[in-house]
Amino acid sequence: MARTRRDGARPGRRSGSANGQRRPSVHHHAHDADSYASLSMTPLHVLAFLLPFIALYEVCSAITLHSADAGGQAAQMIRAEAMVLWFFQLFGLGSLYLPGIVLLVVLLVWHVLSGRSWKVHPEVLGWMFLESICWTLPLIVLAQIVYSLALGDAALGATGALVMAGSQGGATDLSQLPLVSRVAVALGAGIYEELVFRLVAIALLHLILWDLVKMKEPGAKIVSVVIAAVLFGLYHDVASSSGAFDVPRFLTIVVAGLYFGGLYVWRGFGIVVATHALYDLVLLVLL
Repeated sequence: MARTRRDGARPGRRSGSANGQRRPSVHHHAHDADSYASLSMTPLHVLAFLLPFIALYEVCSAITLHSADAGGQAAQMIRAEAMVLWFFQLFGLGSLYLPGIVLLVVLLVWHVLSGRSWKVHPEVLGWMFLESICWTLPLIVLAQIVYSLALGDAALGATGALVMAGSQGGATDLSQLPLVSRVAVALGAGIYEELVFRLVAIALLHLILWDLVKMKEPGAKIVSVVIAAVLFGLYHDVASSSGAFDVPRFLTIVVAGLYFGGLYVWRGFGIVVATHALYDLVLLVLL
């Protein structure tokens, strides 16, 4: 009979990667399984929490699709959503509502594979919304400070310059859109930009850096967040009215990407989506 080690594993047995180590999660886990901090990061609670955001986005998008004004075109598709749709079109799949359906299915399958209970705690969803508001407020201040410093001016210019929603219509025209279109852009950006640049990009970058490059933690996690933030900045329309590269706007978006990346790693996908969407809603609707 083969002797086993004290940890119960057979000698020479490897798990998780070629070097015998299990690949660490991109998320920070230091919470009790039944605590709010832990439950709010589970796929079932993320799914339940994001359902209203996704539903409202789809309703607003459907309304703008039938609008004859410029808002109908500008809010018709978030570029990050278009990227997801393009990927599935490569396999002959295409539908206006496909990205939203795919996100819901991914979260549902993730929950099934996790083997956790199907019980949803309503109080957790409420606290998730309040927490998202709390994370949104510092971001508004941070973005204003970074933009002002990068601009070299103590006074902040138009708040529209800080909006990070990446619609095909261009960020500089978003403030002129009808209300329903602005809501659609804000929600869509929060959902699909976080899907592409946090949920997918950080996971892929972490996989490459940790598994292939053999970078140790927490370096692999930090570098993944930084690269995703830079890609997030390059994804946005950062051209000024003269067509030149708008450095202050680019730096502001990259810093926001770092903020979102850190929040995603620490608090999960649901919180970061809501924070991003609420931030854009404040700038597009309330200011």
